[in-house]
Amino acid sequence: MHEVSGKHILIQLKNKWKYQALVSELFLSLAISSMLSMLLYKLFASPWFVALPLFIASFTIILLINRSWKLSEWDVSRFLNAVKPSLEESTQLALKPTSSLNFLEKLQVRKIEKELVAIDVHNPFKRRFTISLFILLFAFLASYALYKIPFKTNLANTNDRSLLSSTLNATPE
Repeated sequence: MHEVSGKHILIQLKNKWKYQALVSELFLSLAISSMLSMLLYKLFASPWFVALPLFIASFTIILLINRSWKLSEWDVSRFLNAVKPSLEESTQLALKPTSSLNFLEKLQVRKIEKELVAIDVHNPFKRRFTISLFILLFAFLASYALYKIPFKTNLANTNDRSLLSSTLNATPE
């Protein structure tokens, strides 16, 4: 049976958390762009393809603010050291090359790897993911409700051009 190294476990956790953080940021971007594009559509009769630049802009801004794409194995090891005292603040040893470790560090790495295999740690991005999913669902429902509300955007978009010209040509009294 193939034993999984501590570094491999940390990389798996990093990839899983990074993916979940990016998906939650994607959900938030979709929520923002759907609401803004629906408002622009209703207020200014803007075309639907305006949603794409809004999505790209909001996704970029959210990525730059949160910086979850910069999550590294060292960040994961620091998090695990903080939440799991059984790891004895030694998780970062699993990231070092085996050739650079002394005898005691190698023993500690073996102990840490056994702990990491059986570790049950909460996902720090799970709450953010759940909240962003609910925000996305709310935004879609609100956008749909806004779409169904009938109202005229402005006079230039109506078929009654005579009303527009009569109001422009009227002399003030």
